[in-house]
Amino acid sequence: MLGPRQFVNPFVSSHLHAMATLFDNRCESVIDLSIGAPSRDMMPISMMAAACHTALSCEDAWHSFQYGPESGDHAFREELAVLLSTQILNLDSDQHTPVQSHTLACTSGASQSLANLLSLLTHPIYTTHVFLQSPTYHLVFQMIKDRGFDQKQLIAVPEDADGIKIEWLQKQLDELQIGESSRHPRFYNAVLYTVPTYSNPSSTILSPERRLQLVELARRHNLLVICDDVYDMLYYDTTIRPPPSLISYDLNDIQSRPGRGNVISNGTFSKILAPGTRCGWIQARPELINLITESGVYVSGGSPAHFVSKMIHEALKNGSLSKHIKDSRSVLHDRLVNGLSKPIDNLLLPLGCSYCKPRGGYFVWLKLPKSISSIRLQNTIEKHKINVSCGYGYKFAVPSEGDIESKLDIGRHIRLCFAYYNTSDLNTAVGYLHQAIQLCIDEADEECN
Repeated sequence: MLGPRQFVNPFVSSHLHAMATLFDNRCESVIDLSIGAPSRDMMPISMMAAACHTALSCEDAWHSFQYGPESGDHAFREELAVLLSTQILNLDSDQHTPVQSHTLACTSGASQSLANLLSLLTHPIYTTHVFLQSPTYHLVFQMIKDRGFDQKQLIAVPEDADGIKIEWLQKQLDELQIGESSRHPRFYNAVLYTVPTYSNPSSTILSPERRLQLVELARRHNLLVICDDVYDMLYYDTTIRPPPSLISYDLNDIQSRPGRGNVISNGTFSKILAPGTRCGWIQARPELINLITESGVYVSGGSPAHFVSKMIHEALKNGSLSKHIKDSRSVLHDRLVNGLSKPIDNLLLPLGCSYCKPRGGYFVWLKLPKSISSIRLQNTIEKHKINVSCGYGYKFAVPSEGDIESKLDIGRHIRLCFAYYNTSDLNTAVGYLHQAIQLCIDEADEECN
C-alpha cells in the first residue's frame, strides 16, 4: 500500500522499470543468438569482489570516489598498457613498440566513446562521407544518424577474406575528391568505421599489408579511421595470433611523421570482463588524446569511468584479469567448436549453408542456401513459432544507395553469437535453425512447382 507521500510516475513503463538487464524483455523460451554478450556464468563476480575489496581497503581509497583525471587514473593506464602490449601486440614476434600510457585515455565503453568521437572529430558539413565496413555492426547506424549524417553520406566498403578492400576505398576517395587538405582545423574530411580484427558480424581479419595501406591512405585523404577493437584478445588459435591493432601502425613512425594521426582504437572491457562495467579506453597519438581529453565533457566530469577503472586496476595489477581472459578464450572456443561448428557441419551444411570458421571473436557468419533470404527465414521462424532467433543478415547491410547485389548477398546471411549460451543450448539452437531452413527450402520448392 502506498503511503501518502509516495508518488508513482504514470509515464514510466512498469515493464522497463522492472528490467534488470538489457535482455530481460526477450522471451525466455527462445534461444536468441543475436545477443552479443557474455553469458551469466562467465561473469567474474568473485574476482571483481576481491579487486574491489583491495581497492577500497587501501589508505587512499577515497581517490576512487573523487573526480578522476581527464585521461584516467595513471596507474590504471600503466597496467592497461601492459595488458595491451602482451595480449594484442605479441611483442615476442612483432616489431611494434610496447603500448605507452600517454597514448591511452579512459572511456565509459565503446558505444559511448564512439558517439563522443563522432561528436568531437566529425561534422556532417565538413566530414562529407561516412565509410563503413560492409557488412557492419548494425547498431552503429543510429549513432551516425544521431550525429546528423544522412543516408546519402554513407558508403559501404566491401570486404573479402582479408578485410576491407583498400583499392576499392582508394578509388572512392579519389572519385569523391576527398583530399589531404583539411576543410576544418578539428573535423576530418571523412570517417571510416571498421572492426579490423574478428569483425562484427563476419569475423574477418584485416591483413597486416592492408593495415599498413589503410594508414597511408587515411593520411593522404585526411580520413579518420575509428576502429572498434573489442574482440582482439579473444583469439582461439594460439599458433596464429591476429595482427597488431591498426593504431600501432599509425604510432610506429610518429617521430618521422608527427601530427595528430588518423587512427583511433576504441576498446572496451565489455567482451573481456563484463558489459556492466561500462569502462573502456581509446588509444591514439598523444596530440589526438589531448584534444579529446581537453574537450568539455572530460574537463567537466573528469575520467568518465574513474571509480570502476580503479577497481579494474586491481584485477590488472594482480594478474587475475589476464587469467580471466585466458579462461574466457577457452570457454568461447569450446562453444564455437562444440556448440556451433560441429552441429552446423552435420545439420546445416547438407542443406546448402556455408561459412568460414572464425579464428576468434563472438560470431559465426552463416550463408543460407541459395534460394533463402534472412528475411524469409525470419518470417518462417515467426510463422511456425520456432524457439530460436539470430542476427538476420539484412540488418547488417549499410543503409546507403550502394550495390543492390551486395545487399542481397549480405541478406542471405545470419549472424550467430556463441558467447551468451552454453554448448547444449547452442546445439539445440542449431537444431531449430535446421528445422526452419528446411521449411524455407520446402516452401521455395513448392513455389517453383
